Amino acid sequence: MQIDDSGRVQLVQSTPVLRPDEQVLQMMLDGWRNQQLSRNL
Repeated sequence: MQIDDSGRVQLVQSTPVLRPDEQVLQMMLDGWRNQQLSRNL
């Protein structure tokens, strides 16, 4: 984990993703879920 001058954290991944399609789908579902929760739906 690296921290720049303004205090932001920069994550650097060095390992390839084994199943990119499944990871993208999961990230999309997590984002949709977070939107729904933030709107109290």
